[in-house]
Amino acid sequence: MRVPLLPRLAAGDPPLLGPLLRLCALGLAQAVLAVAAARITRAGFDELFAAPAAPQLRSLLAALALLALASAGLRHLETMTAERLGHGWAHHARLALFAHLLSLAPDARLPCGEGALLLRFAGDLTALRRWLARGLARLVASGIAVLATLAALLLLAPTLALLLAVALLLLALLALGLARDLQRGAAEMRRLRGRLAQRIAERLRARRTIAAFAREGRERTRIARASARLGARILARAAAVARLRALAEAGSYAVPALVLGCGALLASRAALTPGTLITALLLAGLFAPRIRELARVLEHASAAAVARGRFEALLAAGSPRRRGRRRLPGGGGAIALRRLSCRGRLARLDLDIAAGARVAVTGPSGAGKTTLLLLLAGVLTPDGGEIRIDGAELARLRPSARRRAVAFAGEAVPLFGRRLEEMLLYGRDRPGRAELVALLRALGFAAWAEEIAAGRALRLAPQALSAGERARLLLARALLAEPRVLLLDEIEAALDADNRRRVAALIAAFPGTVLVAGHHPEALLGRGRLLRLEQGRLVEDRPFAREPRLEVVG
Repeated sequence: MRVPLLPRLAAGDPPLLGPLLRLCALGLAQAVLAVAAARITRAGFDELFAAPAAPQLRSLLAALALLALASAGLRHLETMTAERLGHGWAHHARLALFAHLLSLAPDARLPCGEGALLLRFAGDLTALRRWLARGLARLVASGIAVLATLAALLLLAPTLALLLAVALLLLALLALGLARDLQRGAAEMRRLRGRLAQRIAERLRARRTIAAFAREGRERTRIARASARLGARILARAAAVARLRALAEAGSYAVPALVLGCGALLASRAALTPGTLITALLLAGLFAPRIRELARVLEHASAAAVARGRFEALLAAGSPRRRGRRRLPGGGGAIALRRLSCRGRLARLDLDIAAGARVAVTGPSGAGKTTLLLLLAGVLTPDGGEIRIDGAELARLRPSARRRAVAFAGEAVPLFGRRLEEMLLYGRDRPGRAELVALLRALGFAAWAEEIAAGRALRLAPQALSAGERARLLLARALLAEPRVLLLDEIEAALDADNRRRVAALIAAFPGTVLVAGHHPEALLGRGRLLRLEQGRLVEDRPFAREPRLEVVG
């Protein structure tokens, strides 16, 4: 079902027709109660004016009290139904957006930065949820209740009903005119808020750079200026909201006053009975909260219109990668590259690497070393050509098969998680605490290994670790995934002599294929094959054997 001002989700919209029909039913039920209250009031007051009697008054008040309780119960059900509707849609939309972003290539260009992207999950989804739960839902229920109540008043007092309808129409037109400023203000406010969030996120990531160059004052000034611009826009929109709410508040008082004045004039000319006048006032009083809700509905609609455009732009960004379904065939990690190209960083590369080979990938900065390894890891998507692991095309492998095929260790794929065990077992599909403990000991993390062996959660912040510690942990994560192909990017540069020997021993014991990229990758490999890249092209391919070096200590 297509709902106004809501974006269409790629995974399909959740069921909305049922809840909206329930809201229609609740609005109609409230209108029926209002009409019943009007009829009881009219009959009761006509009898009281004809022959006053205390029992009749008590019965009238008791009936009206019961109707008020029933109406309050229906209003409660309406609110809860609307909130469930809004939260259900927001949950579905949040998962759809997250799944879409994960389906894109990691290097895909998005129409907004990180700060604005977080606003999509928070601000935009909140605006759309509120429109559905507190805007559209109220509009449906209140609209049916108002129309039914007007119809009842038309039967009781046609003149007053027509007068009331004209007044409500004029009020709605004035409110719609004021709502145009709301939408323009919401769009500008959302733009400034996203830009400010992006700037704050960038500066928090660059805290070390800011401190190193003592630029705290300048960055505070820049953020203060951006915040002031946002504050001015928020105040301008608040003024537009205040005008709209003031109009609604004035209308909620003006409508009953109009009915009272015109009704009194008609009653003075015997065109209305006292009971009919009181009934008309009662029905007019029921319009007051609905009129106030009109302002809130328009506020939510203006915010939702802006949020929908931003949300749809994000859903339309990029082309989702096809999810592979093939299993990984038997083999030991043989690699075949055919005419592999990637954004000018690699040019039509053809290469065959035997299973179990040790390959050093070297070359000057910008030669395409890291790009090649990221393509083999499936992180980057090639512009052309194909990658095969043991005869299977990498792009067609199912996720579990790709995890068993290749694993990457390098700063380009950082550690992820809150606990050390979670970080290092991220690529593993089966329990592996014993293997983790043994590997940590082999890499020189004996104290951490004892903590994990004892079952204690060890929380670490990757950014607080040294470059050498991160390099070893990245290698541990890759090895624990038990891949056929191990890809190591620039890890030797962060290792001292002792840790280089530890890492070299683990690489030597690895049963599959190993590719080490860097400026001196042969430092981790005893012998093997050396590939040299320059400007994305293979310019050298030869065997190598590392000669023993004399370590100078002291």
